[in-house]
Amino acid sequence: MEQVEAQARALLAQATAHAAPIVDEVAKLALPVAEPVYKAHLQFQEFLSANHNLIPHMAWEESASGTLGLSLSQFRFTLALFASVILVAGVRLFRNPTLRHLYAVATGILIIYYPFGSSIMHVLPMAVAAYLAMLLAPRRAGLIAWCTVFPYLIYLHVVNASGAMVAVLKLISICVCRADSFRKNKEDLSPYQSAHQLTRTPSPLEFGLWHMGVYLALTLNGWSMEHYHSDWYYSQPLYIRVGSFCVIGAVYQLRYYFTWKITEASYVFAGLDWQGWAADGKPQWGRCRNCSFLGVWLADSARNPGFQSLLFTQLISAVWHGLYPGYLLFFTGTAVVFKAEAYLPKALLLDWQQSITSYASVAFFPWK
Repeated sequence: MEQVEAQARALLAQATAHAAPIVDEVAKLALPVAEPVYKAHLQFQEFLSANHNLIPHMAWEESASGTLGLSLSQFRFTLALFASVILVAGVRLFRNPTLRHLYAVATGILIIYYPFGSSIMHVLPMAVAAYLAMLLAPRRAGLIAWCTVFPYLIYLHVVNASGAMVAVLKLISICVCRADSFRKNKEDLSPYQSAHQLTRTPSPLEFGLWHMGVYLALTLNGWSMEHYHSDWYYSQPLYIRVGSFCVIGAVYQLRYYFTWKITEASYVFAGLDWQGWAADGKPQWGRCRNCSFLGVWLADSARNPGFQSLLFTQLISAVWHGLYPGYLLFFTGTAVVFKAEAYLPKALLLDWQQSITSYASVAFFPWK
């Protein structure tokens, strides 16, 4: 055994000796490129780390936020959210489309800058990349967006723990819709793709207006770890702890729905929810429906994708949320849980061995 270890060490030393000159040569060749790239990264990181707000905190804000039990940033976000419903109604005061766009962009930047400050600049590079993709290569806009916007989000996750995830979804979505309009065989498009294909690239002003409607779909900070790292939580029986998580999860889910519905109200006040007149002469609304929580809660069925597709989707979702092991473990684990749900009732009520054998036959786990 000692002789084998000695031979392995000798082989490793020889490989290192042969590889060292090659590595040094590659490093010399890459240095002229790597050095400016790294300097640009440091400068951009310094730009991202800048966090200032020209609108100072005022005494009435501190008093109101303390009364409501919110932080100043949460209070400003809540105030901006409700203010958007009122401000967006001003769009109807302008008949000229350009004036409408300018008003919407100006007020949109104001109500976003008010709670977030200079951090809103983080989304500018991805917005520019998406628009250039639609402008210069509309046929491949979707692919270009996936290859630029999504890696940029990963970069933000690494250097700045970004929260620009909703913007990434919207930017990739509009680029894919633009590329769908170039499909030669329109029959290949789904009904949803046919209805949402973008037949022309929007003007910079139109794109800026559309982009301003993205960020108010964000929510306040979630439930933090210290809430359940408490003596009260661990002193409760299991059913109380499980039940408390069900209630807390429902409450925070409703916070998302509440924020999305407020955003939907803004579009309604702007008149964008109008669908036209029905055949019987009645007005139709619902064009800008943001979510349907009853439809989600009361859904009796869902599409059952293959395990590979489900696992890949959950993996992408994990990376979209952030580059943390917890996200990867959770989302990839849910792929197994979702797939197992189809066999769980049979396993519990009928024959568990036959059920697990059937599950193994369609997944990746051998069963003997």
